[in-house]
Amino acid sequence: MIIDKLSDLHRYAPALPALETVCTILESGVLNNQSFGSYKTDNPAVRYNLFTYHTEKTESDIYEIHRKEVDVQILLSGFERMDIASKDGLEIVQEYDPAKEAMFLKGRRQVSYHADTTTFALFFPGEPHAPNLVDGKPAEVVKVVFFLACQADHTVAYRVAGQFAVQHHRQHFPRKGGGRTGSCRPGICIPCPTGRSRIGIGAKKRAASQLHQQLYKSLILPEHLFT
Repeated sequence: MIIDKLSDLHRYAPALPALETVCTILESGVLNNQSFGSYKTDNPAVRYNLFTYHTEKTESDIYEIHRKEVDVQILLSGFERMDIASKDGLEIVQEYDPAKEAMFLKGRRQVSYHADTTTFALFFPGEPHAPNLVDGKPAEVVKVVFFLACQADHTVAYRVAGQFAVQHHRQHFPRKGGGRTGSCRPGICIPCPTGRSRIGIGAKKRAASQLHQQLYKSLILPEHLFT
Protein backbone atom coordinates (compact mmCIF):
# COMPACT_ATOMS: atom_id res chain seq x y z
CA MET A 1 0.00 0.00 0.00
CA ILE A 2 1.18 3.50 -0.82
CA ILE A 3 -0.63 6.63 0.30
CA ASP A 4 0.95 9.97 -0.43
CA LYS A 5 0.42 13.44 -1.85
CA LEU A 6 -0.87 13.43 -5.42
CA SER A 7 1.87 15.88 -6.35
CA ASP A 8 4.41 13.19 -5.51
CA LEU A 9 2.84 10.41 -7.58
CA HIS A 10 5.51 10.74 -10.27
CA ARG A 11 8.20 9.85 -7.72
CA TYR A 12 6.99 6.24 -7.76
CA ALA A 13 7.21 5.84 -11.55
CA PRO A 14 10.80 4.50 -11.56
CA ALA A 15 9.59 1.50 -9.55
CA LEU A 16 6.19 1.24 -11.24
CA PRO A 17 6.56 2.55 -14.83
CA ALA A 18 2.83 2.32 -15.62
CA LEU A 19 2.40 5.34 -13.35
CA GLU A 20 3.93 7.46 -16.10
CA THR A 21 0.74 6.87 -18.09
CA VAL A 22 -1.36 7.79 -15.05
CA CYS A 23 0.57 11.03 -14.55
CA THR A 24 0.24 11.92 -18.23
CA ILE A 25 -3.53 11.46 -18.14
CA LEU A 26 -3.90 13.49 -14.94
CA GLU A 27 -1.76 16.32 -16.28
CA SER A 28 -3.57 16.42 -19.64
CA GLY A 29 -6.86 17.46 -18.03
CA VAL A 30 -8.78 14.98 -20.19
CA LEU A 31 -10.64 13.64 -17.15
CA ASN A 32 -12.41 16.98 -16.75
CA ASN A 33 -14.17 16.54 -20.08
CA GLN A 34 -14.80 12.79 -20.20
CA SER A 35 -18.14 11.15 -19.48
CA PHE A 36 -18.30 8.70 -16.62
CA GLY A 37 -17.39 5.22 -17.71
CA SER A 38 -14.55 2.77 -18.32
CA TYR A 39 -11.57 3.61 -20.53
CA LYS A 40 -8.55 1.93 -22.05
CA THR A 41 -5.32 3.82 -22.67
CA ASP A 42 -2.47 3.71 -25.16
CA ASN A 43 -0.62 1.65 -22.58
CA PRO A 44 -2.10 -1.91 -22.56
CA ALA A 45 -1.12 -2.24 -18.91
CA VAL A 46 -3.31 0.70 -17.82
CA ARG A 47 -7.08 1.12 -17.79
CA TYR A 48 -9.31 3.30 -15.65
CA ASN A 49 -12.85 3.94 -14.44
CA LEU A 50 -14.27 7.44 -13.99
CA PHE A 51 -17.39 7.66 -11.84
CA THR A 52 -19.33 9.56 -9.20
CA TYR A 53 -21.31 8.60 -6.10
CA HIS A 54 -22.61 9.89 -2.77
CA THR A 55 -20.92 8.44 0.32
CA GLU A 56 -23.50 6.81 2.58
CA LYS A 57 -21.96 3.92 4.50
CA THR A 58 -20.20 4.84 7.72
CA GLU A 59 -18.78 1.38 8.38
CA SER A 60 -17.94 -1.70 6.36
CA ASP A 61 -16.52 -5.09 7.24
CA ILE A 62 -16.39 -6.20 3.59
CA TYR A 63 -13.09 -5.61 1.83
CA GLU A 64 -12.01 -6.07 -1.77
CA ILE A 65 -8.78 -7.64 -2.95
CA HIS A 66 -7.26 -7.73 -6.42
CA ARG A 67 -5.01 -10.46 -7.76
CA LYS A 68 -3.48 -9.15 -10.97
CA GLU A 69 -3.74 -5.37 -10.88
CA VAL A 70 -2.51 -2.47 -8.81
CA ASP A 71 -5.45 -0.26 -7.81
CA VAL A 72 -4.75 3.52 -7.79
CA GLN A 73 -7.61 5.58 -6.34
CA ILE A 74 -7.72 9.35 -6.86
CA LEU A 75 -10.51 11.75 -5.88
CA LEU A 76 -11.20 14.53 -8.37
CA SER A 77 -13.74 16.17 -6.05
CA GLY A 78 -15.18 15.50 -2.61
CA PHE A 79 -13.75 13.48 0.25
CA GLU A 80 -14.19 10.03 1.77
CA ARG A 81 -12.71 7.45 4.10
CA MET A 82 -11.05 4.24 3.01
CA ASP A 83 -10.58 1.44 5.52
CA ILE A 84 -7.70 -1.00 5.23
CA ALA A 85 -8.09 -4.40 6.88
CA SER A 86 -5.67 -6.61 8.68
CA LYS A 87 -4.74 -9.66 6.61
CA ASP A 88 -5.29 -11.86 9.66
CA GLY A 89 -8.59 -13.73 9.95
CA LEU A 90 -10.10 -12.78 6.58
CA GLU A 91 -13.20 -14.74 5.57
CA ILE A 92 -14.21 -15.08 1.93
CA VAL A 93 -17.62 -13.60 1.18
CA GLN A 94 -17.42 -13.74 -2.61
CA GLU A 95 -14.93 -15.89 -4.50
CA TYR A 96 -12.56 -14.31 -6.98
CA ASP A 97 -14.31 -13.09 -10.12
CA PRO A 98 -11.90 -12.79 -13.10
CA ALA A 99 -14.30 -10.43 -14.89
CA LYS A 100 -14.19 -7.98 -11.97
CA GLU A 101 -10.60 -8.86 -11.09
CA ALA A 102 -11.64 -8.86 -7.46
CA MET A 103 -12.74 -10.98 -4.55
CA PHE A 104 -14.52 -9.84 -1.41
CA LEU A 105 -13.76 -10.80 2.15
CA LYS A 106 -14.98 -10.05 5.63
CA GLY A 107 -12.29 -8.62 7.84
CA ARG A 108 -11.28 -6.36 10.69
CA ARG A 109 -10.31 -2.73 10.13
CA GLN A 110 -6.69 -1.99 10.87
CA VAL A 111 -6.43 1.64 9.80
CA SER A 112 -8.51 4.33 8.08
CA TYR A 113 -7.26 6.71 5.40
CA HIS A 114 -8.87 10.13 4.93
CA ALA A 115 -8.94 10.74 1.17
CA ASP A 116 -9.31 14.09 -0.58
CA THR A 117 -8.25 15.63 -3.88
CA THR A 118 -4.66 16.23 -2.77
CA THR A 119 -3.74 12.60 -2.12
CA PHE A 120 -3.83 9.18 -3.74
CA ALA A 121 -4.04 5.60 -2.51
CA LEU A 122 -2.31 2.72 -4.27
CA PHE A 123 -3.18 -0.84 -3.32
CA PHE A 124 -1.07 -3.77 -4.45
CA PRO A 125 -2.61 -7.17 -5.23
CA GLY A 126 -3.67 -8.94 -2.05
CA GLU A 127 -4.21 -5.81 0.05
CA PRO A 128 -7.77 -5.63 1.50
CA HIS A 129 -9.42 -2.21 1.26
CA ALA A 130 -12.90 -0.74 1.58
CA PRO A 131 -13.36 2.65 -0.15
CA ASN A 132 -16.39 4.95 -0.57
CA LEU A 133 -17.08 5.43 3.15
CA VAL A 134 -18.37 8.55 4.93
CA ASP A 135 -15.61 10.68 6.42
CA GLY A 136 -17.33 12.80 9.06
CA LYS A 137 -20.30 13.66 6.86
CA PRO A 138 -21.69 12.43 3.50
CA ALA A 139 -20.17 13.91 0.37
CA GLU A 140 -20.54 13.86 -3.39
CA VAL A 141 -17.42 12.27 -4.83
CA VAL A 142 -15.97 12.16 -8.32
CA LYS A 143 -13.25 9.52 -8.52
CA VAL A 144 -10.91 7.97 -11.04
CA VAL A 145 -9.52 4.52 -10.35
CA PHE A 146 -6.57 3.36 -12.44
CA PHE A 147 -5.83 -0.34 -12.78
CA LEU A 148 -2.22 -1.24 -13.54
CA ALA A 149 -1.50 -4.77 -14.69
CA CYS A 150 1.28 -6.42 -12.74
CA GLN A 151 2.30 -9.71 -11.20
CA ALA A 152 0.75 -10.49 -7.85
CA ASP A 153 3.98 -11.49 -6.13
CA HIS A 154 4.63 -7.99 -4.78
CA THR A 155 7.83 -7.64 -6.78
CA VAL A 156 6.80 -4.05 -7.53
CA ALA A 157 6.20 -3.32 -3.85
CA TYR A 158 9.66 -4.62 -3.07
CA ARG A 159 11.19 -2.33 -5.68
CA VAL A 160 9.31 0.69 -4.30
CA ALA A 161 10.49 -0.14 -0.79
CA GLY A 162 14.06 -0.47 -2.00
CA GLN A 163 13.93 2.87 -3.76
CA PHE A 164 12.96 4.70 -0.58
CA ALA A 165 15.37 2.75 1.60
CA VAL A 166 18.20 3.96 -0.64
CA GLN A 167 16.84 7.52 -0.63
CA HIS A 168 16.55 7.52 3.16
CA HIS A 169 20.13 6.43 3.76
CA ARG A 170 21.55 8.82 1.20
CA GLN A 171 19.94 11.60 3.24
CA HIS A 172 21.20 10.32 6.58
CA PHE A 173 24.56 8.87 5.63
CA PRO A 174 26.07 10.94 2.78
CA ARG A 175 29.23 9.74 1.08
CA LYS A 176 31.14 12.88 2.03
CA GLY A 177 31.41 14.25 5.53
CA GLY A 178 30.67 10.95 7.23
CA GLY A 179 27.91 12.28 9.48
CA ARG A 180 24.14 12.29 9.39
CA THR A 181 22.68 15.30 7.59
CA GLY A 182 19.27 16.48 6.55
CA SER A 183 16.10 14.89 7.78
CA CYS A 184 13.62 12.25 6.75
CA ARG A 185 11.14 13.29 4.12
CA PRO A 186 7.89 13.81 6.09
CA GLY A 187 5.47 10.95 5.76
CA ILE A 188 7.71 8.47 3.98
CA CYS A 189 10.66 7.50 6.15
CA ILE A 190 10.56 5.40 9.27
CA PRO A 191 13.17 5.63 12.05
CA CYS A 192 16.66 4.48 11.12
CA PRO A 193 17.40 0.92 12.21
CA THR A 194 20.63 2.29 13.71
CA GLY A 195 21.05 5.39 15.83
CA ARG A 196 24.73 5.79 15.04
CA SER A 197 25.68 8.97 13.21
CA ARG A 198 28.89 7.50 11.72
CA ILE A 199 28.82 3.97 10.37
CA GLY A 200 30.95 1.87 8.06
CA ILE A 201 29.94 0.52 4.66
CA GLY A 202 28.94 -2.89 6.04
CA ALA A 203 26.72 -1.42 8.74
CA LYS A 204 25.25 1.00 6.22
CA LYS A 205 24.26 -1.88 3.93
CA ARG A 206 22.75 -3.83 6.81
CA ALA A 207 20.76 -0.80 7.97
CA ALA A 208 19.47 -0.16 4.44
CA SER A 209 18.48 -3.81 4.13
CA GLN A 210 16.58 -3.70 7.43
CA LEU A 211 14.76 -0.54 6.39
CA HIS A 212 14.01 -2.08 2.99
CA GLN A 213 12.33 -5.06 4.64
CA GLN A 214 10.34 -2.86 7.02
CA LEU A 215 9.13 -0.65 4.18
CA TYR A 216 8.20 -3.66 2.10
CA LYS A 217 6.04 -5.09 4.87
CA SER A 218 4.16 -1.84 5.33
CA LEU A 219 5.18 1.43 3.72
CA ILE A 220 4.92 4.15 6.38
CA LEU A 221 3.23 7.20 4.90
CA PRO A 222 1.72 10.55 5.96
CA GLU A 223 0.47 10.22 9.52
CA HIS A 224 -2.13 12.98 9.16
CA LEU A 225 -4.01 10.81 6.63
CA PHE A 226 -4.67 8.05 9.15
CA THR A 227 -6.64 7.39 12.31
